[in-house]
Amino acid sequence: MFQNKRILLVSAHPDDLEFGLGGLLNKLDKDNILAVIFSDTKNLNDEPIIEELNNSMRIYDISFKLRKDIINMNFVNQEREIKQILYDLKNEYKPDIIFSTSKRSHNPDHRILGESVQAVFQEQTVLFYETVRADYEHRPNLYVKIDGVDLDVKIKAISQYISQLSKRHYAKLELVKSQAVFRGSQIGESYAEAFEIGRMVV
Repeated sequence: MFQNKRILLVSAHPDDLEFGLGGLLNKLDKDNILAVIFSDTKNLNDEPIIEELNNSMRIYDISFKLRKDIINMNFVNQEREIKQILYDLKNEYKPDIIFSTSKRSHNPDHRILGESVQAVFQEQTVLFYETVRADYEHRPNLYVKIDGVDLDVKIKAISQYISQLSKRHYAKLELVKSQAVFRGSQIGESYAEAFEIGRMVV
């Protein structure tokens, strides 16, 4: 499904990608991936999270862009700018598959980004990944099996976010493994990650 496809990963914040599809990322061809993380300088410049993001992306060897012009927790007021960025990515990168935060998320940044992705990429496959926080209404209908090595890499990548692990109750490594076990149990496998199909183009 993912072989020989150009893949665009979008996240509202650093660490969304690792929580949402960190296992699958270990399986994908890194030469065909571009990640775009929306994070503003004002809120994040004084935190170590940018360095932690760099450390995590180095583990996956993934190219990424950081959009510092979109304000954290203010996506609802910048929807037009977000869509323009996505339109530009659509024309410049020409992805086949887009992974995004969920349009059903109760996190407003995640939701606005997910809605914008589905609006802009109408001829491409759109898959919404789940994060531990605020995705209460995630409706998975695509499961990807991951193995123990994939899970270990995911945990290693998330472990780079030391500043978040110490203050976010949902960012506990045991929860990461538990979620992978839970999703795996739904399909009779040891571990899995679950996605909601926004649009499937075959």
